[in-house]
Amino acid sequence: MQAIRFSRSLPTLRVSPILRVIRTTIIAALVLAWAVPGSAGSKYNLLLNPDLTQGTGDTPDYWHREAYAQGRTELTWSSNQFPGQLEVSSAQPNDARWDYNFHLEPGWYLFTASIKTKDVPANTAGAGICVMEDGYCSQEVHGTTDWTPVGLYVKAGENGDDGMLACRLGGYSAMNTGDAFCKDISVVQVDEPNPLDGNPVLDLDVERGLTPAQL
Repeated sequence: MQAIRFSRSLPTLRVSPILRVIRTTIIAALVLAWAVPGSAGSKYNLLLNPDLTQGTGDTPDYWHREAYAQGRTELTWSSNQFPGQLEVSSAQPNDARWDYNFHLEPGWYLFTASIKTKDVPANTAGAGICVMEDGYCSQEVHGTTDWTPVGLYVKAGENGDDGMLACRLGGYSAMNTGDAFCKDISVVQVDEPNPLDGNPVLDLDVERGLTPAQL
């Protein structure tokens, strides 16, 4: 009976040019990712229910209504579109808003939103987003406008900070009328404020008068 012979050498595998390019690209990307340190900032939206599509009844999850004078303002949630939107409609002068409680770890953050207004007078506080405890707000929107981006930088101290974000129409001792609409609300961590975008800057430790001994 003839013996079965096994070859001691394996056939040479030929890699196509396309596979060779793909392999080279993957290796280069892995090397780059290892060699370049990650940024301290993140573009991940830290808000829960950021598209305002989840909620119970007439209230989106994690948001609640607040107004200085009850009965002067309708605070409604429009969820029949994507993304959803918060609405503040004041027939009489008022300081009214939708509020969201937040906690920030130490570092810089950028708060942003898209604001649209209708018949909001310009002689007092307009519509925007605010950090309520400190009464610090983004750019204000007046008149009748299309969607307008607004922003606000916030720095949380070494121990982190708690606060309240508001989609607001009017202000302390600066009540106003008209309609304000708020959507695309976001909080992302950043390395530091960008001085070229014109957004106001709030350092919570400085604003609250804390010294290093109190931190």
